[in-house]
Amino acid sequence: MRISAALFALAILLAALPERRAEAVSGTFHLAVPELRVEVSENGTATIPDSFVRRLQLRVLKSSQEISPGKVIVRINGVAANTVMSTRTLGTEIVCDLDLYFRPGFLLQSGRNTIEASAESIYGRYYYAAFFLDTRDEPDTLREIERETTVSQEGEDAPLLHLTSPEGPVMDVRQLSVQGYVEGGSAPITVQVQGVNVRLVTGALPAGARGVQLATDRKVLHFNALAKIAPKQDFIEVTATDAHNNRSRWRVPVIHASRANGKRYAVVIGVSRYRDKRIRSLDFADRDAEAVRDFLLDPNGGGVSPGNLLYLVNQDATSARIRYALFDFLTKPGPEDLAFVYFAGHGAADPKRQDNYYLLSYDTEMSSIGATAVPMSDLISSFTRTVQASVVSLVDACHSGAVGETLPNIANQRWINLGYGQHRAIITASRTNEYSQEGPQWGGGHGVFTYFLLKGLQGEADVKHDNQISVGALFDFVKDHVKAETTGQQTPTAMAGLERGLVVTQSAPKAANNGPAPGWFDTGGTAR
Repeated sequence: MRISAALFALAILLAALPERRAEAVSGTFHLAVPELRVEVSENGTATIPDSFVRRLQLRVLKSSQEISPGKVIVRINGVAANTVMSTRTLGTEIVCDLDLYFRPGFLLQSGRNTIEASAESIYGRYYYAAFFLDTRDEPDTLREIERETTVSQEGEDAPLLHLTSPEGPVMDVRQLSVQGYVEGGSAPITVQVQGVNVRLVTGALPAGARGVQLATDRKVLHFNALAKIAPKQDFIEVTATDAHNNRSRWRVPVIHASRANGKRYAVVIGVSRYRDKRIRSLDFADRDAEAVRDFLLDPNGGGVSPGNLLYLVNQDATSARIRYALFDFLTKPGPEDLAFVYFAGHGAADPKRQDNYYLLSYDTEMSSIGATAVPMSDLISSFTRTVQASVVSLVDACHSGAVGETLPNIANQRWINLGYGQHRAIITASRTNEYSQEGPQWGGGHGVFTYFLLKGLQGEADVKHDNQISVGALFDFVKDHVKAETTGQQTPTAMAGLERGLVVTQSAPKAANNGPAPGWFDTGGTAR
């Protein structure tokens, strides 16, 4: 009798609990930039003057009795940021304060920034939201200057370093003037360029400078130093350190023209049709892949031999075959080789866990994406552990309406994160929270990204008229033309590590009145 009564009481208790739900619950998070008095709603976008922001504040609109503060996870541009976050309860809310200066690697970037928040309640409910911060100092270069700050203890301020020259990566120079200024920090302040102390001069804040303070008449420390660049130097490093050892560091990439002198390999994937009819078909993804394949196989194009190219389209592009490409086929290229990875199709989040992103293969089941699609983590594992060669990835994966998405698409952020490090370059068709366009107006039927990608590879990206096309030149060409063609609705993005100068193809001299000739490699794969 006691057992029956206990079971009855347990049944009543369970019935009173909220229903467990797999899908994310909206209306849970709110983001603020306190120093700028900017508020951002869930899945909303706000524009801020520049990327020099120290603090973000995330409010969780749930009681700590329902969501443990330790279950709140925040990502900034795809990187887990809990190491720079402290939590406190305020009434019926949880407040998460993020200090972007406390650890290196969390400063906002120029352009678009993504802040993701997720949590799970004691009832098993999953909560997720994304926020977007656009800065007006959007870069025109493939890779922005790397910036970081480090403070000796929480609550202190690092001296903030600002460079006025150079404004981006430098290429083909032996020496240059490094100019800038420092604000804040505890005196005395020391600035080093290339490890050498430089002279500081007190002066007013430059007109139009992007300082973090609102006052325009305060004094800052200016510097102007000559930096000499060695033949194989990767960075120009500038640091500002104060009396408490708080530090701000900028590393300006130095780009050198380079070539992968071995063989060429390629993986080309295009999925227009899906076995699960709930996944929206694409019109031209398979046609895009076919055109890229034909260019890469052309001895006067990419110069990839047929045995070194894996082509997966529609029903051949299953999850098993894509994993074979990542973890088996891409083991063939060696350190001196160059591998192209091209993907056209759908990329989407798992509706049950929106912080997990996947490539949708031909045999992906919409109701079980986590088990049947290819997780982005597989690509990260392949690129960091399996592939030895230099890799250029060209990705058109963010078309709208794959599985009825209701949240902004952040898959491009995951793709871009693959581009960090040496020997990696990646160009995506659109930036975070944008979708790729396709249509018959581009070459009779292509994605706009692939249409201009092929034009660039065939010689139109040879803006220096030196009969060679680098990753950087290709990206600049594609970005400018796609952005103009779509009136700003689609902007390709890229991350190239140190590989902006990597020569991916060389074009033959342009014949008079005949337009650009295709790029070429010899059959051995060595650029000439």
